[in-house]
Amino acid sequence: MLSAQSMKNRLLVPIYVYPTLSLGYDSNFMKFSDGEIDQTISGADILGNASTFDSDIIKTKMKLYYSPVLSNIYETELYFTFSHSMYRQLKEKSYVRYSLLYAQHLGPYSWLKIGYTNLPEYFIRNYIDRDITGTFRYSCSFSSEELFLSYSFPVGEVSWLRFKVKGINEFYNSHFTEFDQKKLIGQIVYHSEISKRMQYSVSLSHGGSKNPTYNSGETSTLVDRSYLMDKIILGLTCKSNGNPLIQKYGMSLSVEQRLYDLESEVDYVDDWKFYFDSNVSIWGEMQIHQDIGLKVSYQYRNRKADSNPFGEFSWAEEVKDFSKHVLWFEFSYDLVMDLFY
Repeated sequence: MLSAQSMKNRLLVPIYVYPTLSLGYDSNFMKFSDGEIDQTISGADILGNASTFDSDIIKTKMKLYYSPVLSNIYETELYFTFSHSMYRQLKEKSYVRYSLLYAQHLGPYSWLKIGYTNLPEYFIRNYIDRDITGTFRYSCSFSSEELFLSYSFPVGEVSWLRFKVKGINEFYNSHFTEFDQKKLIGQIVYHSEISKRMQYSVSLSHGGSKNPTYNSGETSTLVDRSYLMDKIILGLTCKSNGNPLIQKYGMSLSVEQRLYDLESEVDYVDDWKFYFDSNVSIWGEMQIHQDIGLKVSYQYRNRKADSNPFGEFSWAEEVKDFSKHVLWFEFSYDLVMDLFY
């Protein structure tokens, strides 16, 4: 049986701090479609307080890592992460996010993880409130909370599987509560090695989202915005072979589809909306100093949306075609805080 002093020593371990500073660029940070960009050029006022469609971004992040020695065999890990993203083109677009993660090691390639993420407020852009007469555009934003549970275990000598389930609540501000969502998503991830220097992963997700404010009294809530979704992510990571600068590099491809199946007020016509979202990214990591790392990444995202041309509603204003390019330079620094000695 452990003594009180022995347990104290197991808890009094260093806290590792990982600060990062990221400099980014987003070519279409409010996700305008080509048609909306043409309208803006023609004089339509949908940019709000922004003067351009693109923006540079400054993101700061602080991750704290604490691993008390609760077992002589298995690791216990606790993470706290806080980040702040600032869009210099439009201050309303800036946001903060924080997360907590508990991870318990159960054996080789085997972990049980529980996590929580909170996004207090995220501004999308200005939209017309369909419950109010007129064409004035109101600020549209939402808050988000996510809770997840995952379990991973080995499959063979160099492969592992992870099962994950997560629930996400998204609640919009008072002008746009008709878009509220409660999501439940399941995910399976397979990770393996092609060689000692090359790894790959395949992720499959399926889930659904319920629209809790459907038919809650306002005109805008007469449409059920619930949907089904499927997503696949393919990832490839390569370790450098003797390159003194680049440590590893990789790429990923993701595609997601959503289907909103809507019952129309007209008996013989059904409303539906569908979108297909693809994302391609490439990245590389390098060590530019003993304790300073740099990750450079490029991302291209494209969304194609379609709806029933004979339907009644053009309701999902935020679900439209768009494309964007995103570039990031992320600087990281390894720091150990020994608070107990």
